[in-house]
Amino acid sequence: MAKKVPSFYIFVQSIVIQKISGCTNGTHSLEMSVPAWQGNFNMPAIHFFKIKKGKIYDIEATGLVLPYGTRTGWE
Repeated sequence: MAKKVPSFYIFVQSIVIQKISGCTNGTHSLEMSVPAWQGNFNMPAIHFFKIKKGKIYDIEATGLVLPYGTRTGWE
């Protein structure tokens, strides 16, 4: 029989601009800015790892997008 092991976390996405440097086009060094196009949000999620014979054989996951800064209640 398979065993389900849950893992809960909260992902916090900030709209901070990420800079990537050190890239090259073969001649010049490049720097790129990559915005977080989806905006700020929090996403609590849970994963269920199904384990059979000591090995993960399936993963089920679900999450919910909430406003940025939403508290978890565990603070």
